[in-house]
Amino acid sequence: MKPLNFADAFKTLWPVFLIVVSLVAQWTLLGQRVETLEQRVNNQEATLTELRGQVTEGQKDVAALTEKVDGIKDSVDYIRNRIDRALTNN
Repeated sequence: MKPLNFADAFKTLWPVFLIVVSLVAQWTLLGQRVETLEQRVNNQEATLTELRGQVTEGQKDVAALTEKVDGIKDSVDYIRNRIDRALTNN
């Protein structure tokens, strides 16, 4: 058996080398895509957190307005009752 020289080794192993290089390139691209997706998910999480805060603030504002409207309604009902009593007593 004779020792393999570089030319013989290249002729024999070039498909393996090509496959390895291809796999490394694909793995690198996949890693970049995964990193990009992770960044998008992180951005979406931040946006969702911000939106949740805005919704919570909106709910608090609506609750405060509802309280004010209920207070105004009670005042209007009280004034109407007073007017009705004043008209029926005269």
